[in-house]
Amino acid sequence: EGSAIVGGSGDTDVIDQYDDDDDYEDDDDEYWDDDDDEDVLEASCTAKYLEGAPWKFERVLWQIRGRSYRDALMILEFVPWKAAGPVLTAVQSAAANAQNCFNMDKSRLYISEAWTRIAFMRKRMVYKSKGQAQLIRNRSSNITIKVRERDDDEV
Repeated sequence: EGSAIVGGSGDTDVIDQYDDDDDYEDDDDEYWDDDDDEDVLEASCTAKYLEGAPWKFERVLWQIRGRSYRDALMILEFVPWKAAGPVLTAVQSAAANAQNCFNMDKSRLYISEAWTRIAFMRKRMVYKSKGQAQLIRNRSSNITIKVRERDDDEV
């Protein structure tokens, strides 16, 4: 492996394909950021197979990204959208995970990441006039909420 045989009738000249290994130094990789700060503790909650399309949950998640846990709770309780209920439950579950698993303080938590993905789609036929049928797509979503604890200088 790493070499190729070149030649035709019985010639077995071996050429090393990987003789330019000095061109690919790991130390010079400009996309690898090794100077990141230490691993930050992060608690998460994933709610799966929720009834509703991902874009309906996405407009709720836009309201709470980057906000503190208390602000997110207040927003989610008073937003008049149906998708806010499961998101509220997921935020509370993520905060409970942070408190119980990582011993974080709930008053210092904030929503670090929140996203939604399509889970599955149920396809149903609705029959219309003149013998025609229309396809109905009932979408469901998975949402993930991640919370972190703010540093003392950020509070």
